[in-house]
Amino acid sequence: MYRYLFYFLIYSFLGWCVEVCYATLNTRKFINRGFLNGPYCPIYGVGIMCIIYFVFPLKNNMFILFIASVILTSVLEFLTGFILEKIFHYRWWDYSNVPFNICGYICLKFSILWGIACVLVVDIIHPVVEGIISWLPLLVGKIILTVAGTFILIDFLVTVKTVLKLNAKLEKLERIAGDIHRFSDKIGGKVSSDFMAAQDKIEELKRKREELLKNIPWLEKRIMKSFPDMKSTKYNEDTFTAIKDVDKK
Repeated sequence: MYRYLFYFLIYSFLGWCVEVCYATLNTRKFINRGFLNGPYCPIYGVGIMCIIYFVFPLKNNMFILFIASVILTSVLEFLTGFILEKIFHYRWWDYSNVPFNICGYICLKFSILWGIACVLVVDIIHPVVEGIISWLPLLVGKIILTVAGTFILIDFLVTVKTVLKLNAKLEKLERIAGDIHRFSDKIGGKVSSDFMAAQDKIEELKRKREELLKNIPWLEKRIMKSFPDMKSTKYNEDTFTAIKDVDKK
């Protein structure tokens, strides 16, 4: 248990370093990756622990080691993404736009990368980690594990609380947005209906106007024809001009 807890701690930190480097390559800036706030990604620690426990005996056969690592890490990544989404209602990573993905939780590209990484860990990195753990005095190792474990536990509780608070705020914002949307629909419906009624009324008045213009008596037409510059001082100039235009036609 002592050694496996150290595996978890060391590989969680190394995994966090890998995530930070990957994010830096993509964004050209530092991003603190991972579910927790501290410099560790527990999924890497758990993943390597599983690899060491289940796959390490296959280290003499490179191909079988690679295939087993791909399968094991893919299953772990899928389950982790699925469980986190169901519990917290967030998708922490999404491969939906990457070819050959399964539900956006895993994809062929990263599954192969995880397999290659596991082979490198088993062949190159793990012997160094084993040497560091063996070199540490037992008392010092226990102190490190106790302090680090306490920090990770506190970090986990704070993160969960933060996510739950965020969910509560988002729920309130969603309710407010819904109220705004319903109010907007209500106002919009009234504006739309009033606008349509106004349009119908305008069309009706236009028809009446056209009919009235068409039925101007010949005598009135004669007067306006006799005085082409005649203007009304009582009625709208545009209306009066329209009557004269009809007369010209």
